[in-house]
Amino acid sequence: MATPPQHHVYDLSAALSIVERLLAGAKIKPGRRVAALHRKLLDLQESQYLILAALREFTPNDEAKAAILGRIADGLIDQSLAPAEVVNHLQTLAVGTDRNLQQLSNAVRFRYNKQATAAMRDVGDVLVPELFRPWCERIVDELRDIAPVIVQHGPNPAERTPEVAEAYTTAEALAQEMLGLWEDVDVLRRHEILTAGELVDPRSYRFGRPHLSADPNKAHRETWWVAYSVVNGARPTVNTFYEAQAGLVPA
Repeated sequence: MATPPQHHVYDLSAALSIVERLLAGAKIKPGRRVAALHRKLLDLQESQYLILAALREFTPNDEAKAAILGRIADGLIDQSLAPAEVVNHLQTLAVGTDRNLQQLSNAVRFRYNKQATAAMRDVGDVLVPELFRPWCERIVDELRDIAPVIVQHGPNPAERTPEVAEAYTTAEALAQEMLGLWEDVDVLRRHEILTAGELVDPRSYRFGRPHLSADPNKAHRETWWVAYSVVNGARPTVNTFYEAQAGLVPA
């Protein structure tokens, strides 16, 4: 029998950190599903803290009582058990045990990590229209007026007026933001949060009109390369796999 594929599981803290970093970096109001994901991860974090704090105070002394802790963790996750009820359950557990408390804590953390990963996968490609694409559109809007200056003066002009120098400073920051955004999207595809697949032109993930983007051989000139793609009508964006496969062009 073939070995089943190993799917990436996010640590709950890491998942929450990723979402909060993306929300802070995007500087836009996220869509409903993304906002709900953030709230879900915050709730999971609070529940995990509660059960791990309880574990530090109470330890079961047999298998039956150990199973109670599993039910408590599950109840907190699926919200069938109110946090206040945890104390009542824990009072039935005797203190003192030969069982490894760290193993129980790890089991609880694993449950929450799986729930965090499932929550992220449940939102999945919705992250593109509700977060990544409008984020990219904001960057393009901020680049629109200064990108022609960058294209006109080239990747590294020897002389810069104060106005041109200011344009380059702003464009450099925005280009780095866009490239970082695209890299975050790529990471989520590799970790199966976003759908991934083979494309005839992989640039379709990042451009509505990839044939109008700058020469990939000049991509190391990052600020100029991004500015050229904006000016030339390549439509920098973030597409889902299915949008990129269909060759959809953003409005």
